[in-house]
Amino acid sequence: MTASHLLSTAVLACLCIAISHGCALSDGTPVGKKPRAIATTDGEIDDRCSMIRFLMYANEWDIKGLIHSSSKHHWLGDEDHPGKTWRDVSWLDEQIDQYAEVHPYLKQNDPGYPSPEYLRSQVFVGNILLEGDMREPTPGSDRIVEVLLDDDPSPVWLQAWGGANTIARALKTIQEKHPDRMAEVSQKARLYLITEQDQTYRNYIAEQWPDVLVIVSNAFGAIAYRWDDIQSPEVQKYFDAEWMNENILNDHGPLCAMYEARNDGSFRSEGDSPSFMHTIDVGLGSAEHPTYGGWGGRFMRAGDTWRSAPDERNRYESILRWAVAFQNDWAARADWCVKPYEECNHNPAAVCNGDPTRKVLEISADPGDEVELSAAGSSDPDGDELSYKWWVYKEAGSYWAEAPIRGADATEAVVTVPEEASGRTIHVILEVVDDGNPPLTAYRRAIVNVSGEPVEAPPGTGTDEVYLRTPITKLGGPPAETGRWEFYRGVNLNGPAIEIDGNKWDGDDAANFVCKDRALNSPQVQLRPPTDEARARMIHSFRWNGRASLTLTSVPVGKYAVYAYVWEDNNPETLSISLEGRVVARNHYSGVEGEWHRVGPWIATVTDGTIEITSTGGAANFSGIEVWRSVGEGNPR
Repeated sequence: MTASHLLSTAVLACLCIAISHGCALSDGTPVGKKPRAIATTDGEIDDRCSMIRFLMYANEWDIKGLIHSSSKHHWLGDEDHPGKTWRDVSWLDEQIDQYAEVHPYLKQNDPGYPSPEYLRSQVFVGNILLEGDMREPTPGSDRIVEVLLDDDPSPVWLQAWGGANTIARALKTIQEKHPDRMAEVSQKARLYLITEQDQTYRNYIAEQWPDVLVIVSNAFGAIAYRWDDIQSPEVQKYFDAEWMNENILNDHGPLCAMYEARNDGSFRSEGDSPSFMHTIDVGLGSAEHPTYGGWGGRFMRAGDTWRSAPDERNRYESILRWAVAFQNDWAARADWCVKPYEECNHNPAAVCNGDPTRKVLEISADPGDEVELSAAGSSDPDGDELSYKWWVYKEAGSYWAEAPIRGADATEAVVTVPEEASGRTIHVILEVVDDGNPPLTAYRRAIVNVSGEPVEAPPGTGTDEVYLRTPITKLGGPPAETGRWEFYRGVNLNGPAIEIDGNKWDGDDAANFVCKDRALNSPQVQLRPPTDEARARMIHSFRWNGRASLTLTSVPVGKYAVYAYVWEDNNPETLSISLEGRVVARNHYSGVEGEWHRVGPWIATVTDGTIEITSTGGAANFSGIEVWRSVGEGNPR
C-alpha cells in the first residue's frame, strides 16, 4: 500500500493480568521471536521524528502495522468539520522511501531489517477524520482486527503515539462481530499510550475491555519538546546541536537527513519514542513487567492502568537514567545507515552467571547470603574492550535500600543480602559497555528473591505503594554518616507554632522568615501516607506558587542540613527545587492526591545569613521547612 495510509500514536497493548509488585510476568513472546508491534500516529512533527528512530530500529520487531490515526491535536476533518493542523499522510511513505536508500547498509549490519516493500505493505489509514473518531471501521482499524484475531497467540504491542481511537475502533469491531473472542484478545493485546490524547480509552476501552492491561506514559516529556528544561546538563549534551549534527544529521544518509531537528540542529522532540523503546530487547526485560523499568520508562499501578513511576522522586528519571546509552545506541544505528559492518560498532553480548540469553534471571537467597554474580563469557562482536558495572535498581524491587555489592566494576561481583530484606526482591542490573565509537551498552537483570516474611519498611521508605500506605509518625534528623547535627529551626509555612517530632517549630508569623506565596489550606484531603495529627495540620496548610520562594534570615554562619515538606492536594505536578540557587531536586514528582514527602536533607554552608528555597516548573505546595545545624566543624553552638 502507498501514501494513502496513516498512523496514530500507538499504544502498547497490555496484558490482562493483575500483576503484584515483585512477581514475574512473562511478556508471552516466545524465546527467539521478535515482539509484534503496531504503531499508530497522528503525524505531528515529533511523531515524524520518532518514526525516523523507529525505522532505524525496525529489525527489533515483527512490524504488523504502521497506521495513521487522529488525536485531540490533529485530525483531517470532513465536509461538516474543519481539520486541525493535519499533515498529509504521504510523510510516512516519503520516510520509507529514504529507508529504502539506506536499507542495503542496514541489512549488512543486521540481516533482520525488513524490506522497504514489506514496510510499505504495512501502512494503513485508520480513523483520521475527527478527534476520537471511531464511528466506522477503516483499513487501519481492520488491520488491527486482523492481527488480533490471527492464529499467532503471541502478544501484539499496540502503540498510540496520538489518540487511541483507531485501536478503540478495532476493539469495538471485535466486540460487535466476535464477542466470543474478547477474552482471547484481552490476553493478546498490550496497549502503550503516550498519555491520553483523546477520550476513547477512558470512554470505551476502559469500560468494555477491563482485562486489557494498559500502560500510559506521563514521563515522555523527558525527550519531548521541553527536554532542555527537564534534562540535567550532563544529559543535555547528547541532545544538543553539536552532538546531533555530528552523530545523526550530517553525513549519515538520506533517512537521518529527514530528521526534523530544531533550526540549530539540536534535538526537537520524540515524545512518542518511549512506546517502542519499551520493547527493544536490550537485556533489561522491561516488557516482562511494567514495574521493571527500561528505556521506555518504569510504571506503577494507578487505578485501571499502569502509569509512569518516578525514580528518585523524579518523574522523568525512569527514562533519563538510560538516555546517554540509548542516544549512543542511536548514533551507532546512524552509522549503520551509511557504513559496512566492519566500519561500525555493534552492541556487546552480556552473559550473566553463564546465561547468554537476554532473559531476566531469578535467584533465590536467604537474608544474610552472599549472592555471587558473574559476567564471564561476555563478548563484543567487534573485538572491543569491555567494562562492567553492577548496580541495584531500588525502585524496581521491593527492598527499599541499597544492597552492598563487592566488585561493582568487575567481571565477578558479590551482592550481600541485608537481613531486613527478607521477603523482598532486589533487582541487580549488569551493564557491559564496549570502548567503541560510540560506546555501546548491553544489559542483564538479575532479581534476587529473598526468603522469609517481609520486614516492615522504615518510615518514609519503600516502593511507591508501600510508602503511600505506611504511616509515618516520627522522623529524625540527617543520617549519622553525614555528621553530627542538632535541630536549628522549623517553620510551619501557613499556620501557628507547632511541635513536630518533639521539636518546637515557629509559625508563619515568626521573625526572620519571608514568604509571599499564596496561603492555602486543604484539610479535607486524605494524606498519603497517614501521619500524626500535628504533622497533618502542618502539611494541609501550605504555600502555593509556580515560582515559590521561601527565605530564612539572620541565620548564623555555619553548615546546615535543610528539609522541605512538599505535597500534592489534587493533580500531579513536576517541579525543580533549588537551595541557595543550586538545583537540589530536579523534576520532583509531586505524586497522587494527598501524597506528601519530606525531601532532603540538602547541605548548605551559610555565610550571608540567609537560607533560600525556590522552585520552578510546576506549581509547588510547600508546607514546612526543617533545618538542622552541624555540631562541630568550627560551628559555634
